[in-house]
This record gives sequence, structure tokens and C-alpha cells, in this order.
Amino acid sequence: MSQRTLTRGRAPARSREKENLMTKKSLFPKLVLATALVVGALATAPAPSQEIPLPPYCDHHGDCIDVYAPVICSNGYIYGNGCYAWLACATDCVPYNNES
Repeated sequence: MSQRTLTRGRAPARSREKENLMTKKSLFPKLVLATALVVGALATAPAPSQEIPLPPYCDHHGDCIDVYAPVICSNGYIYGNGCYAWLACATDCVPYNNES
């Protein structure tokens, strides 16, 4: 069998190598452009205008006695007594009676 019959239906090996090289050459500028666009977009992205404020830090620790004297606080929660509300850093608490 000759070399010609083995490559029938396909381009000769040299031609394929040339096509691959041409494809690589045409992709390189596109990759450079895409990289430049991404870097440029990241460099010009606006920085956050200010930091998001954190909620006030609550550092209350301790033990409470189990006396049921419910209070309702400004956060809408009902606590078993004022001590538990204080531990949760709840504010504006008032006695709560659910007898109505």
C-alpha cells in the first residue's frame, strides 16, 4: 500500500500541522484581548463606598434565677424575666401580661 492510500479522505499530515498552527495563531490575539478586557474591568470596578455597620456588640454574661415575670421588649420578643432580656441585650422592656 502506498502512503497516498493511507491518507485518503484526510489532509496530509503536513497540511494538518499547518492548519493547527494557523488556528493557534488566530486564537492568541483573541486570548490576549479577552485577558486585557477582564483585567481592565477588574481595575476599574468601583470600590465599596463605605463599610456596612455591624450591629452593636452585646457582651452580657451571667446567670439568671428562674422566676417567671415576663417582659416584652422593643425587638418583639417575650423573655421569662428582665434578667434574661438583659442577657440578650434587649432594650425598652416592659412587664408583659397576656391575660386579656
